[in-house]
Amino acid sequence: MKLNRRLIWGKRDAGVATDLPESAQASAHHLASWKFAEPKTWLTPEMLLGEVRDDIDKLNGRPDSTGRCLTAVDIFREQPTEANRTAVREAYEAIPEHRRRYALGDMDRKDFPLRVIVTGQGNQIELWSGNTVDVTEEMHASALEYFAEREQLRKQYETKTPADGPTEPVESSVHLNQAVFPRGWPENPGTLVLRNEFPAPIVMGNRTYPTVAHAYWALAVATNTDRPRSSAQKGRMTRRSWTRRFRTGAGCAAGRGAIRRSRLRSTRRRRGRCCRR
Repeated sequence: MKLNRRLIWGKRDAGVATDLPESAQASAHHLASWKFAEPKTWLTPEMLLGEVRDDIDKLNGRPDSTGRCLTAVDIFREQPTEANRTAVREAYEAIPEHRRRYALGDMDRKDFPLRVIVTGQGNQIELWSGNTVDVTEEMHASALEYFAEREQLRKQYETKTPADGPTEPVESSVHLNQAVFPRGWPENPGTLVLRNEFPAPIVMGNRTYPTVAHAYWALAVATNTDRPRSSAQKGRMTRRSWTRRFRTGAGCAAGRGAIRRSRLRSTRRRRGRCCRR
């Protein structure tokens, strides 16, 4: 009750309000302040508190009022007793009133099948038009069939396989650790063949480079005259000497794009070679 009172507009407790008097002042921190003219509200403190309780349940991984109501419906379908119907009715009424029509997520029927279960055969139910009708045996059976179809669709959805593959990755990303081999690369390098410095010749234009790293350095220089003319010459140069000798220029971006495309082709060849080993 104390929280209910704090939600009602007042001078001291003006943080949240569901009743907005004429000319009452409101503000948004660091944004603006204003006064109300002809205010109209639809939420009551009870409705707002119901939303807060549902949000707390969701944040704590618990079923909210709608989830608890649908669970009660499942129990009623298995054991259609009046006691279980009463449990469904109480759970339905615990849903904030302005959210009940959205409980089933059905834009066409709204919560009508749920209200039919709550009302029971032989009792009157109010339509959205304001008219009332008696719940017939056919209406009640149709409502039960509706929930049976929902359950079937839910199971199909949980077991279906997306057309473009699983939503979660089957394997984790490949991690390539930095490694140095003074005596040469191991006979079975495994995923290390994906490293840029792995000795796998790569062809760019009319030139062959001993590794992806060499090709990247060469294509990043400004002109063709700065590039080494043979694989042997490139093999003798260290990364530091490449950095000192060659300057990046306008051709850098184009060179990087070309090396990425060629790298994909080279990766396929490397993997094939590992398999043959």
